[in-house]
Parts: sequence; structure tokens; C-alpha cells
Amino acid sequence: KNPITHAQRAGHTTRKLWRGVCVYGVQCCRGGAEENEVGWSTVFLAEYAGPLAVYLLFYPRPALVYGTSRAGTDIAVHVAMVCWTLHYAKRLLETLFVHRFSHATMPLRNLFKNCSYYWGFTAFVSYYINHPLYTPPGLGSVQLFAGLALFLVCEYGNFSIHIALRDLRPPGRTRACGKEGGMEERRGFS
Repeated sequence: KNPITHAQRAGHTTRKLWRGVCVYGVQCCRGGAEENEVGWSTVFLAEYAGPLAVYLLFYPRPALVYGTSRAGTDIAVHVAMVCWTLHYAKRLLETLFVHRFSHATMPLRNLFKNCSYYWGFTAFVSYYINHPLYTPPGLGSVQLFAGLALFLVCEYGNFSIHIALRDLRPPGRTRACGKEGGMEERRGFS
């Protein structure tokens, strides 16, 4: 059942911004209980904007976080910041321009759960990468640039898969379509 249909039946509406980003949640009945809903695009934007902000709090201000400033910063710290920023900027752009969502909304409580994961993990990673006592890669620039090359290949692969998945679902459709007009339900790896 479509949650928007339940909300519309109950007389609730959702105000939307550009590209279906929900400004505030709708109330919806799931399992007989009303709960607040929020748009998928809103959830993804909040999940991915947070890591950008949290990481960039640790990167330029080590004295605020660690109580001491770093004397010299290894190039790996700068490359890590660029990679982190590119990754989450890509995810934000994919949310706005690539993803097509099969359901309009999800429960509001999931927003807090998902954001806690992304933002908390970002704080954990950025704390250690930007620490004044950070130890550079053991193999030096060879390890750094091999890792950077692998990162770029994986980001391109991830993006190409997101495009392929988007193309399975025509605009305005909530289900993916194969050549015969429907996609078989697959189980396992077959």
C-alpha cells in the first residue's frame, strides 16, 4: 500500500520543494498507528550533507578538537579530505538528479537512525585521520596514489551502477521494468 494514499485519505498533505524534496513529513497510517513520514530525498540529503559538515569540522580545526594544532600535515590527510568531500558531494548530486524512489516517504524515526549512523561514523573516521599524531601510509606515496586510483575507479563504478539502476525504472514509475514490461523477482544470486 502506498503511504501517500493513506495520508491523502486522512486529509494530510505534504509540501514539496524542487525534485520532490519533502519540507515536512506527512502523517501516515502503518500497521494501524499514525506516524510522521518524511520524503526519501529529504532523508538522503540529510544523511549525506551531515558527513560533509562533520568531516570539515575536524579537518581545518585540530586545535578545537584535539587541544593542540598539528605542526605539519601529511599529504594523505589532504587527499583523504578531498576524497571524502567528492564522495559525499557525488551522493548528494545523485540524490537530486539520478535516484528514482519507489515509495514517496519513510517513517520519520528512520531519519534520526540513518543520520546518527552516517554522522557518527564520519566523526569517528575524521577524528583519527585528522589527528595531530596521524601516522602517514607506510609505503609512502605509492600506497597513497594506489589508494587514490582505486578510490576513483570504485567511485566511477558506483556511479555507473546507479545510472544503470535508474534506467531500469522509467520516470514516474514506481516499479522497475524489464524488456517484457516487468522484472522477475529474484532470490539469492541467480
